[in-house]
Amino acid sequence: MIPSLRQMAADYALTGRGDVPVRKQVGVLEAMGHTGCSAFEWEKVWHPDLEEPEIAIADFAEFMKKIAKPA
Repeated sequence: MIPSLRQMAADYALTGRGDVPVRKQVGVLEAMGHTGCSAFEWEKVWHPDLEEPEIAIADFAEFMKKIAKPA
């Protein structure tokens, strides 16, 4: 059975504060030798109740500095 869009609704959170295992994902990428960039998307246009981009982007950068190994 394919879930409806309503069933697939997500609760958005700042990076590292939700259910997505970001620390684990970064660790797996690093273990594979990834030294490239990471993309960050914040869909404020589609979800106006989200934090402002200025907050989310700065928060993402701080979170990544704490968990990622220096290149």
